[in-house]
Amino acid sequence: MKAARILVLAGGVAFMEAERRTARQMLREKVWAVRRKWQLLGSYSPEKTEEVLASFELPKDLAERCGLSEGGTWLDAVKALPKSDPFELWQKVERHPIVEYVHVQCQTCGHRVPDTFPAEEDPNLSEEPPTEEEKPFVRGGWFRGPKGPVTFVYRCPCGASSRWFRATHPEITLNPNRWGRLCGEQEDLKAWLAKYLGVRLRVCLPLDWDHVWTEVFDGEEWQPVDPNCRNFARRLNENIGSWTRVLALGTPGSGDVVQATEEVTEAYLRHAQGSDEEVAAWRRQIWAAREDGGGSSTQSRTRNGHLLRLAELEA
Repeated sequence: MKAARILVLAGGVAFMEAERRTARQMLREKVWAVRRKWQLLGSYSPEKTEEVLASFELPKDLAERCGLSEGGTWLDAVKALPKSDPFELWQKVERHPIVEYVHVQCQTCGHRVPDTFPAEEDPNLSEEPPTEEEKPFVRGGWFRGPKGPVTFVYRCPCGASSRWFRATHPEITLNPNRWGRLCGEQEDLKAWLAKYLGVRLRVCLPLDWDHVWTEVFDGEEWQPVDPNCRNFARRLNENIGSWTRVLALGTPGSGDVVQATEEVTEAYLRHAQGSDEEVAAWRRQIWAAREDGGGSSTQSRTRNGHLLRLAELEA
């Protein structure tokens, strides 16, 4: 009996070690996917950045919103930003059309595809493999689905068909006629611009939640500019699932990338200024999601926080 018990225990230890190795490998792949993106965005020289910005002539209405005459470009718009210290400059950038959210919509009639969570599945929206022309620019999601790069095809009731895909390259995301610029693309674009403008920026990623935002360094500490993101912990009250951790990731413009990268879960629980009871409830919800091996309790139905716990790694 003793020998059998030892064999069972040894088998359990071996199984747990295999799980840890698998979890670490999966996390390593996710981290490298983000690092490859930062390498791409950080590879643009100032001259190349200006070339890309100058390549887009803005439509009349968009040029007017940027304070430009017809025929102006994104480079003209960036050059027109008032000179100020990096933190104040970035507050202006955050409100500028160049980085604004663009709804997914029909490129012919402008009909919008619902993109709030939860949203009913649209029968007119489908996924297809990217074309050979699209492949160099298509990327998957951050730490979530889709599992691989896809192109979304929207067959609008008006009869037109539009194609859209997630992209990192500013040559794609800066297109003023593009039919969607969601939060992940917004933050990629901000990271790219921040490096050019000399602003220290980092990206905040809530694991297992369908959102991402940026923080800017104000000279003393990292600050979320968007008040909705500062109160992000309160979204745990919406009964649409949990997140497991919030990670702040240093970008090419963040200065020391390693120092800028840290787990900020507790910081966002503090930012929300909840009562002691609220904060305790949020912590319980987060820990329960980390323990959930199936990911069913998270908003994006993924289990990256669980993998972190399983791998016995500090975030």
